[in-house]
Amino acid sequence: MLNKRSIEDIYTLSPFQQGILFHHLFKSEDDVSYIVQLAFDLSGEIDMGDFENAVREMFFRHDVLRTIFVYKKIKQPIQVVLKKESLVSHKFLDFYDLTSGDLLSFKKFMKDDLEKGFNLSSDLSMRVSLLKVGHNKYKIVWTHHHIILDGWCMGIILNEFFTIYNSYKNKRKYVLKPPVPFKNFIKWYVKEDKKLSKLFWVKYLEGFQFNHITTLPKNKNKTSREQKCFEFELDNHNYEKLEKFSRNNKISKNSIIQCTWGILLILYNNTDDVIYGTVNSGRTYNIRDIERIIGPLINAIPVRVQWNPKETLLDLLNKINLNSQKSINHQYLPLTEMMEFSSKGKPLFDHFVLFNNYPSDGELGNPDMESNEIDICFDHYHGHTHSDFSIIIKPLLESILIQFWYKRDCFDSQFVKNISEYFIYIFDILMTSPLLKKEEFYEKLGIKIKNKGKYRYLINENNKEQEEIKEHSLEDYYVKAFVNDYIVENEDIIVFSELNDAILGILKKAAISSNSNIIALQDLESLKSTLKNNLNTKLFFLKSDSSIYEILQKNNKLKVFLYYDSQMNFLLNNYHNDISFIFGSINQGIFIGNIKDLEDPFVFKGKPVPNELFELKGFYPYPNS
Repeated sequence: MLNKRSIEDIYTLSPFQQGILFHHLFKSEDDVSYIVQLAFDLSGEIDMGDFENAVREMFFRHDVLRTIFVYKKIKQPIQVVLKKESLVSHKFLDFYDLTSGDLLSFKKFMKDDLEKGFNLSSDLSMRVSLLKVGHNKYKIVWTHHHIILDGWCMGIILNEFFTIYNSYKNKRKYVLKPPVPFKNFIKWYVKEDKKLSKLFWVKYLEGFQFNHITTLPKNKNKTSREQKCFEFELDNHNYEKLEKFSRNNKISKNSIIQCTWGILLILYNNTDDVIYGTVNSGRTYNIRDIERIIGPLINAIPVRVQWNPKETLLDLLNKINLNSQKSINHQYLPLTEMMEFSSKGKPLFDHFVLFNNYPSDGELGNPDMESNEIDICFDHYHGHTHSDFSIIIKPLLESILIQFWYKRDCFDSQFVKNISEYFIYIFDILMTSPLLKKEEFYEKLGIKIKNKGKYRYLINENNKEQEEIKEHSLEDYYVKAFVNDYIVENEDIIVFSELNDAILGILKKAAISSNSNIIALQDLESLKSTLKNNLNTKLFFLKSDSSIYEILQKNNKLKVFLYYDSQMNFLLNNYHNDISFIFGSINQGIFIGNIKDLEDPFVFKGKPVPNELFELKGFYPYPNS
């Protein structure tokens, strides 16, 4: 039980810690967000006593490792650092022998360890486990809560730990610089005048429309928290282009990656102004020895990519890079305060792009192992936020690893793979054609996009053929009102209420709400003709409140790609002098019916159409011509 004699220090939480604690208090029991696991393979003879003493010394060196969080029955949560003396009986190292045929496997151990989590008000928020898996073969697992450490810290902790262990084993004192307490950052943050930082973010976010969060199209009504990862590398050729471009134009690699992702979001959100989140390293503030502080100094901040049609890609890159430099001294401001004066409490973004600019895993191997008695090899990492989608950028020696982390139920794997292809494609245009303006960039992609009201028309150019886009107002063809209770059409009596209910049922089954569904058209002229003659079609469009894509691509494979890419709910096509439709997006199962049979409740009981119907062998990016 906590008492005054066991307390070494008390201080407030950083903005980042406050956000993590808020999520921790309201998460479900099976939510393992912000629990981080690191596992390493160790080969060699290990002295168990020295090993445990080295772990204990790490906890004693750094105050944040001896911290618990108090948040009940007080106005503001606090963090309490426990005295070393109060932890004399604490078990700092858990040992497991997996060589004796025990039912416990390493995989099961990792799963159980992750799900165990932490009680932040009573537990230390880090634990260390050593598992023997063979003769002189071990796995060491470091598990901690993100509320006490960020990614920058683990490289320091691991190097210090093995330095201390090696010294103990060789019966000598270790030589390390005195630790820099986390409270130094807290004191600086509390005293810092935040007026200039608030003004900076007000100006940075000025003019952004906060009524719509920049996002990616995702599956709806999904609750699974299972995370998947799709990763790819910038190959040597692309990495060389990145290095050269960054050096010649004095633009950071981070800004180039941020711009690439921002342009992709601009395309997907049909806008010229987007915001997404990133996380800074927190090691740029004016605090002595800040790079040696162990604790979560990071903070979530917005990245805005606003592309004026008159700007070239290079202009956009320079603007992003300059804004990044200007924001360095203001990145500590809590996201909640930015939201107060910019978005009126609404979320600024729903996903992150994280650039790991701290020592990589490869730099953690064999620190201070003079006799090479132990070999250390990175084995496993687990750690993610509560976001449905996030991107982690990991600089390697001669390439960059890009990881797309996503919730399985929110995004389809094929969609995520497509996103990676677009990312590389846009990146290549940035590196090779930086003087393109926005309209020229779209032409380079092979698409033209224009808007009228809420309806978006997308035309895909095929080889040298260029279709001139025409702005159509579908409202000209809508039935604005129905006066009669029934209508006689082609000698059939149609009861309005029954037809109305049938169409609403269809829309409900398609999980469609206002502004959310998309109709992909083969040919607008066919639609216009049908709208003039077919009440069902008129009423369908009136009720669906649809966004419309007119697709004139003649290549079948590219055509199917566009249908998939649009995440459409209905595909309309000219079929036997009428409009036929395919119900459901490609990833949800496809059903064929005819639009004049909308009132028939059995029309959707067909079997899913196989992909072979479309001669589909894969999905392709937009053609570059």
